[in-house]
Amino acid sequence: MSLRRIVTGTALVSSASLTRLLAQFIAVPILSRLLTSTDYGLVAIASPLILFSMLITDAGLGMSLVRSTPLKDETAWSTSFWVIFSLGGAIVPILVLLSPLVAYTFGEPKLKLIVTTLSLIIAAQAAAVIPGAALQQARQFSTIAAIEISSTVLGVATAVTAAFMGAGVWALVAQQITFFFTRLLVTFVCSPFRPRLVFDLAAIKHHLVFGRDVLSTNLIAQLSGSVDNLALGGVLGPTSVGFYTIAMQFIRLPTMVITGPMQYVLYSHLATVKENLPAIRRTFLLATRVLSVLVVPSMSLVAAAHHSIFKILLSEKWAQSGTIFMILAAAGAIQAMMALGGDIMLVLGRPDLRLRMTIEFSLIWLGALLLSLLLSHDIHWVAGAYTFAVLLYVPRTLSLVLSLLQCRFATYLETLVVPALITPIAILVYSEVNRTFALQKFADVGLCALLAFATMVVCVLVQRRSFIDESALLSLPFGSTPAVQKQS
Repeated sequence: MSLRRIVTGTALVSSASLTRLLAQFIAVPILSRLLTSTDYGLVAIASPLILFSMLITDAGLGMSLVRSTPLKDETAWSTSFWVIFSLGGAIVPILVLLSPLVAYTFGEPKLKLIVTTLSLIIAAQAAAVIPGAALQQARQFSTIAAIEISSTVLGVATAVTAAFMGAGVWALVAQQITFFFTRLLVTFVCSPFRPRLVFDLAAIKHHLVFGRDVLSTNLIAQLSGSVDNLALGGVLGPTSVGFYTIAMQFIRLPTMVITGPMQYVLYSHLATVKENLPAIRRTFLLATRVLSVLVVPSMSLVAAAHHSIFKILLSEKWAQSGTIFMILAAAGAIQAMMALGGDIMLVLGRPDLRLRMTIEFSLIWLGALLLSLLLSHDIHWVAGAYTFAVLLYVPRTLSLVLSLLQCRFATYLETLVVPALITPIAILVYSEVNRTFALQKFADVGLCALLAFATMVVCVLVQRRSFIDESALLSLPFGSTPAVQKQS
């Protein structure tokens, strides 16, 4: 396994995420001034139904094909394409029929046409899954990044243009339509895969078995991740959902920019060495060390300076989203650092463990959510309940992942301890400087950025020997570590 290729691939895919982030950095302040929290809330209420349907169309087949079947097996790839495309085509009219019920349930007539229009992206996503999987298996990460960048830029440009023209909530709908159909078109043009008119379910039987657990996991995770929006929409209304949605967008930034691209690239690389547990373990530990250095300081200091950051980026009217972000920050950081565990389970052929984890966490989160709404109809309680659920499930997650990797807890903990010790010092410095000099908002944000960067640098310097040694081990030939080795 080449560390250089992993880093290059991650950088390429991350460039797409950074472009998306930059586009949002430019667009969100504009859109937040042209649109209302109700506009965001309406799309947030409709989105779970659309995303849930999109997960069904995927069926987990794409990930299974990337893991085990070469593209030259045309029967398996083409059959998978037709299965997924048929599912997508069947779901669209179902959503159209359900749209009046959604509008009636939430008392928002606009939701009928919003759900109907957004249902079109399900067919577009379904048609792009298998061509996209072929690009991933071929490790064409530069092409994948170019596709994501072009789709993102066109989508954001469409949203901003429509918002300036007074389209309101339809600016956000137009963004999604433009993004998914652009991605479909460019993916089909660039992918080495072309569907053939063949259909043989027997050829993809083992992919269907693997995909069953992946699909179940994704559906439950999507439901778990959407139940808060649905509950808030029903109890507190779309305005509260809008504040919460904006905060969650910021919480997911580390996953979108760092962890997500790393997962995407590592999955295709680790799938080629899925029998070499020591190599997989070394990769996991090095990736965790990198993530801890990047995620812990940045999320912690942004949470400390949330008031100034949200005021500058989104305006004063979104200050409540900043407070929600502060409450959610710990949960966001933990999930960004631990997300790799789920992919390790897939690489090692244990999607059942990933499904079990998802079910268990979802039950904990649902219980915490219901309790928070019973105790208080306050959006901040919901945010606190989510953070509580994440923290409560951390020991269980580590137990399953580390057991599968045959890795000691102390070995894993060593990858996290330096940022965990240094970041509180940076927060203390931030607080003391801010209290002493009463910094204005731009100076406040500047201090936050400076301290976050300085903390990362210090963390790297303190661990430089570990980074060097682990990187060297990762570049060793596969046979250099005995297969029976149990500890990294």
